[in-house]
Amino acid sequence: MPFELGLFFGAKEFGGKSNQTKNAIIFDSSRYRYLQFISDLNGVDIKAHRNSAKNVIKHIRNWLRTASKRIDLPGAIIMQNEYKKIAKTIPALAKEMGEKPEEIPYNDYCAIMESAVKKILIAKK
Repeated sequence: MPFELGLFFGAKEFGGKSNQTKNAIIFDSSRYRYLQFISDLNGVDIKAHRNSAKNVIKHIRNWLRTASKRIDLPGAIIMQNEYKKIAKTIPALAKEMGEKPEEIPYNDYCAIMESAVKKILIAKK
């Protein structure tokens, strides 16, 4: 998504005040892989996800903690465990939608994840 990332940095640099305060986290599969195709990011703190949900969750949690200044976020291990619970529900939810889990369109996947989160939150009450 180099194009979208370029738009983000352009808006941050040249946009109005609301754009200048925006914050982002940038992922790639390995830490320095991006240098092969987007050297302009040299010096930006790229997070390596290594194709692991565990790494993505940890990095996003820590980024949200810093970006939002919230002190009440659960730790990465708690979030990773919750994700595992949600991930287990995806095949059944996909079946209800008439989809294979690996072929779910992105927007539908987001809807499935939202539904799974709601089910977990309801179960905790």
